[in-house]
Amino acid sequence: MNRYLRRTVNLDCSDEPNGLTRKIELKYYLVESSAVGNGASSECSIYGIEVVKKENGVEEVGLVKDICLDREEVAGILDKLALNTVTPVSLHSVLEDLVNV
Repeated sequence: MNRYLRRTVNLDCSDEPNGLTRKIELKYYLVESSAVGNGASSECSIYGIEVVKKENGVEEVGLVKDICLDREEVAGILDKLALNTVTPVSLHSVLEDLVNV
């Protein structure tokens, strides 16, 4: 499995009651793995998405493999996720709304 960093989003979230600012980093990866095609020796790539959230040195990871054979389609979905700051905990449910995974 190969993964390619496609987008990084840095967020400053203020915690109103405490007046503190939390720094959150979200990294969006395009994940590529091998899939066997119709022929016995036919191999192709299939793509998925990984989202890594880092806050206070703690990482949270969400991964959905095998979304689609079309790299550009998955890259477009990944860009939408990054634009809307989708986190690992909500990755799967958001993808269910966008595509049938």
